[in-house]
Amino acid sequence: MTKVHYAIAAAGLTLSACMGVGNRIDVAKVQQIQNCETTPKQLLEWFGEPQSRGMQSGYATMNWYYARAGIGTAESQNLWAYIGKNGKVVDFAWNPPGGNYNMKDNCKAD
Repeated sequence: MTKVHYAIAAAGLTLSACMGVGNRIDVAKVQQIQNCETTPKQLLEWFGEPQSRGMQSGYATMNWYYARAGIGTAESQNLWAYIGKNGKVVDFAWNPPGGNYNMKDNCKAD
């Protein structure tokens, strides 16, 4: 094996040791989310396209996540937004513990 082959193999091993998905989520933007006011359009401007969209309990959901893992290091972020029929965020979860969160419609009159 030549030096070039060793260099290519070493680069491949280094790159495979660090893996990631998504883009880092700006915490300052997360702090700007306001229930009953923030729109999906604003979320898209702040965070880009979500990694997933769906429905939960009759509410549209948008989910952004970021994860990066390397040798001896790991970092992850997770943002869920729940959109009501009024077209506004009714609840959101930022890094919910254990990935579980019980959504509540904060815009409904009790």
